[in-house]
Amino acid sequence: LRVAPDLPELRLSRIGGRLSLQREAQHFSVQARQLGFTGEDGMDWPHSDWSFRLNHARGDTTSVTGGEIDAQQLDLALAAQIMERLPLAQAQRELIKDMAPTGRLKAVRFAWDGPLAAPRRYSAKGLLEGLSVRAEAAAEGAAGPGAHAPVGRPGLSGAQLQFDANEQGGHAALRIQQGHFAFPGVFEEPQLPLDQLRATLEWKLQPQ
Repeated sequence: LRVAPDLPELRLSRIGGRLSLQREAQHFSVQARQLGFTGEDGMDWPHSDWSFRLNHARGDTTSVTGGEIDAQQLDLALAAQIMERLPLAQAQRELIKDMAPTGRLKAVRFAWDGPLAAPRRYSAKGLLEGLSVRAEAAAEGAAGPGAHAPVGRPGLSGAQLQFDANEQGGHAALRIQQGHFAFPGVFEEPQLPLDQLRATLEWKLQPQ
């Protein structure tokens, strides 16, 4: 299976269920019903219902301008491997690879308008279990000479997160057990181990 000529193939040794693909001038969509497959590289996707849609500029499949993802359940590590074979911009592929997400999403829906890395509008709702996202230190020299050490991208592990958010704000229930937070550039020791943590979060975002 190959969704674009310049993308790697997804070679399958087993597949079951129903898969519908649709490509039009300004979007590409996939819908799965009880789809499960095993790739020749050992990737094992369990039977599940899910769909996604990527919007792009006319004639430019690498310029993603929005999209939607709906899933009954979704393994983040497997999803990251699948995204390597989808028509995303190189910067978006590298971001997903660098974050190395693991965990399982349940009853999730994510929709956005604009580039995936900096959407103008978005909405996200679902439950994350066993969440882990790799932190990354800021590039050397990013803050300039004489400035404070730049803050990198935060990370965490061992988390459960139920969330409902959009570009205006949201709320979430967070639980971490035998995990950690990581804040590169904030503390002298960037990784903060946690035996147990429970928190309810609410936030509002002011437009700039």
